[in-house]
Amino acid sequence: METQISLRLPADLLAEIDDRAHTTQSSRSRLIRELLESALGGRVAEAPAPYDRVRDLVGSVEGSIGRGETKRASMIDVLRDRRG
Repeated sequence: METQISLRLPADLLAEIDDRAHTTQSSRSRLIRELLESALGGRVAEAPAPYDRVRDLVGSVEGSIGRGETKRASMIDVLRDRRG
């Protein structure tokens, strides 16, 4: 991104943005960008983030690190499992 801005929003509007971002598994910033682009007759939305492209695969391989886990904790679990 090129420029960062800040703005003040009413609490109820921010709650609505947060709810929609959670529902669509998007960040606040990304959702607001997409909404602004759409409202302004928008340019094409940016390509999905790399994580979004493989979201359904994360954690699907046995012994892999799931989203939100720390590498250290995950590696400790893998090593414990291998010891038997």
